[in-house]
Amino acid sequence: MRNFVTAWRTLTAIPLLDWEEGPAEHSLPWFPVVGFLCGLMVYAAALAAGRVLPVDWPGGIALLAVVTGVVVTGGLHLDGLADAADAFFSRSSRERMLEIMKDSRVGTFGVLMLLGVLACKWISLTRLIEDGQLVWLLPAYTISRAMQVELAVCLPYAREEGGTASEYVRNALNGHRLVALIVAAFVATLFCGLWGFAALASGWVVARAVGALSRRNVGGVTGDVLGACSEVTETWVLVLSAAII
Repeated sequence: MRNFVTAWRTLTAIPLLDWEEGPAEHSLPWFPVVGFLCGLMVYAAALAAGRVLPVDWPGGIALLAVVTGVVVTGGLHLDGLADAADAFFSRSSRERMLEIMKDSRVGTFGVLMLLGVLACKWISLTRLIEDGQLVWLLPAYTISRAMQVELAVCLPYAREEGGTASEYVRNALNGHRLVALIVAAFVATLFCGLWGFAALASGWVVARAVGALSRRNVGGVTGDVLGACSEVTETWVLVLSAAII
């Protein structure tokens, strides 16, 4: 459970009791499990809202789901997405891009990326709610966290001096990736059948594309890039599910 605690505290803003944490890299196989639990909380909140609201309001419930997701994660991955967008779209040198990702301020590209991702989530969730397919939240949250493990294992850490996510990336093992992918495949197929497995496969392609872009720009990944990968993949799965239902 120490490794689960580490994964939980890394990926969520929900406090736990004063439990001991395990090594950072050993928490990686738990990432999709924590993602599933986060998705389950968002899913439960949306279902509860649907029962409580006196009117049929898919857009309002979708907005609640988006906001709940931000609260559960503390906006951590969105922050990474904004930082990565500001860096990569700046077309600066590798060193400058790494500096931009360290800057706490959000620039124009970061704001535009945040607005685009949140809008895509809201529109997709509205359609899923209208068609009674909100269960797609569960594979979306699970797959996106598994893709963080994928990039952590497959790419080097971009900063030579280390950083917040360096312990996760530098000590990641292929076994961690295998377990994460198995968990993601199980959840996806359990709740969404073959379409869920297809979403996992396409999400893997999207995540590797993010990784390739990051490697070309800064030579590897950072914590911000892992967060950006999670947000992009989660959004992709939701958009795809809304398009195919």
